Amino acid sequence: MNFARQAMFPITYNGTPISEHRIDLIVENAVVVELKSVERWDPLFMAQVLTYLRCTGLRIGLLINFNGRTENWSETVHRVTPCVLCVSLCLCGSYVISQSKIGASA
Repeated sequence: MNFARQAMFPITYNGTPISEHRIDLIVENAVVVELKSVERWDPLFMAQVLTYLRCTGLRIGLLINFNGRTENWSETVHRVTPCVLCVSLCLCGSYVISQSKIGASA
């Protein structure tokens, strides 16, 4: 299985690089994986994954929190995809969250 760790993608403004995003993992050049270890959930994490999807042109993201104080994996692993209404990657800012259990089929 191919993957890239800490993949860097430039942020440009009018063609000038102004910053970089550093993505935790990209698996098989198809899935963005963002890893967290936080006690409190913040909607900013979902926005971060959506930004990474826009930067890479990929359509599937996983947001995984390893510090969840629960034994229910469905509260720890979130699958993120851009909304189906947008032709391009989620320009309306909405997204679809699916709380998936490990080993469950999507």
